[in-house]
Amino acid sequence: MKVLIVLYSRLKENKEKLYKTWISNINLLTRMVGIDNLYISLSGNFIEFFDLFPNLCFVNNKKDNFSYGAYIGLRKLRSNDVLLIDGNAVLSKENLINILKNAGDNAVAKAKDGWAFMSYILKRDIDYLIKSFERCVDGDINEGINLLRKTFGIEVKDINMNAGKIRSEDIKESALER
Repeated sequence: MKVLIVLYSRLKENKEKLYKTWISNINLLTRMVGIDNLYISLSGNFIEFFDLFPNLCFVNNKKDNFSYGAYIGLRKLRSNDVLLIDGNAVLSKENLINILKNAGDNAVAKAKDGWAFMSYILKRDIDYLIKSFERCVDGDINEGINLLRKTFGIEVKDINMNAGKIRSEDIKESALER
């Protein structure tokens, strides 16, 4: 499993908070999936990230929006299961466990107004999600997920991120080994 984090210029408005959040997020993700499995899609607006996280792999987000950053990152990671994370997310171990326990299926973290901040997509369905993003590269991820469901008939579970506490034993071990 690979983790793709997408950063875009709108997040730069509160730069100090973003950097503090991502230092803790990267530390959490490093402990859970390892440094070799982390990729960040970013534009030139986040040049400081190269100094903050020199061990990470970076993908160029030329159009500087979420959909294009996700699209270009998914193309790079197309031979892996991918955990797609919005750069605005504040991650917790419980949220990661909640989405990874469904590791045998495609899953999308949901809030009442749509995509919450995280999706888990299986390797066999990555190419279809890439095709969905090609059709809505300037749209939002909700359009891409809806296209994935309607056009290609691919099941994507909706996971409520407000669910109660989940124990780490509930994760399918195979998800962490991928």
